[in-house]
Amino acid sequence: MAPLPTIGNCVRVSCNWNTVNGITPRNIFHVITSSEDEEEIALAVQTALHASAQKPFGCMLASRSIASYTVTLMDGHSAGQVVASTFAISGEQTGEEIPASAAVLSLHSPQRGPRGRGRLYIGPIGEAAQANGLVGSGNVSGMLSAWSAFETSLAASSISGSLGVASYVHSEVNGVTSLSMRPQCGTQRRRQNQLV
Repeated sequence: MAPLPTIGNCVRVSCNWNTVNGITPRNIFHVITSSEDEEEIALAVQTALHASAQKPFGCMLASRSIASYTVTLMDGHSAGQVVASTFAISGEQTGEEIPASAAVLSLHSPQRGPRGRGRLYIGPIGEAAQANGLVGSGNVSGMLSAWSAFETSLAASSISGSLGVASYVHSEVNGVTSLSMRPQCGTQRRRQNQLV
């Protein structure tokens, strides 16, 4: 992986999930904040995720849980700090999981073009969360509502944070103004490669 660019007031957060059947999911997103305290940032993120009743990852199996967070200040010199999970944040589904399939949360900012859009691959999803390759409407609406609640909670936290879309090519971050999720399942190549 290429070195991370320097982007002021931007933090890269990786939610590191437990390993099941050789698959270790990670959800990576960016937070805009002036805080430079990695532990404070990790606590604010997981408190905001926990406040939304675990629905942000509602399509994943209940046996999946976030083990730790890697918080990296994008200041050009800080190393990522791994912070253990304090809250029990997990999926909600039972049954079998579909290894490389995910619900795709789209992040939109006012910036035009690819540099203003981002996405989170939330998965692997449980079989019961989808039908014919589509994520159930209840799961879609529940997850969207939960991510909106996450944004509200993060803004009210000690770090006064907000979700951002970081463009590594342009070394900039733009604030997220809206979220959307199509019902079609997506595939993340990195997770597919873990199956080999």
